[in-house]
Amino acid sequence: MLNKRWKKEGLPGDVHTEEYFGLDRMEYLPVRLNRKDVIIPPFERVLLSEDQTHQVIIDFDGAKKKIFKENRQESMDQWLEYPVKDRKTWNEYKKRLDPSSPLRFPCWWEQEKERFKNATYPVGVSAGSFFGWIRTWIKLGV
Repeated sequence: MLNKRWKKEGLPGDVHTEEYFGLDRMEYLPVRLNRKDVIIPPFERVLLSEDQTHQVIIDFDGAKKKIFKENRQESMDQWLEYPVKDRKTWNEYKKRLDPSSPLRFPCWWEQEKERFKNATYPVGVSAGSFFGWIRTWIKLGV
């Protein structure tokens, strides 16, 4: 999704941003390490309560959150309860973070490795935000 502000400031909506800004080619490995993909299997989303402006849910990451119904892209959820509270809950939670889970890689992973082996451009791994993940798992600070 193109940045709304960039569009307001004149970025055409029908261009590849890489070409428009003169950026070099770059690709990302198709491994599931982004925020919504890192928890395998994800927790079941449960709606706990709802009013006109908010919902309280247990989200895919196991956190109890208060979410705004409007302006989802511009607002941040409020964490009410965290899934990792002690060593016991951490030991259970980390089972969902198994780096060798077959679901982390596409079915065609061997072909992808060959395709990127001789790449003449940067190949990245999108791993999300390390601090963002920790923030959703445990309560930080006092």
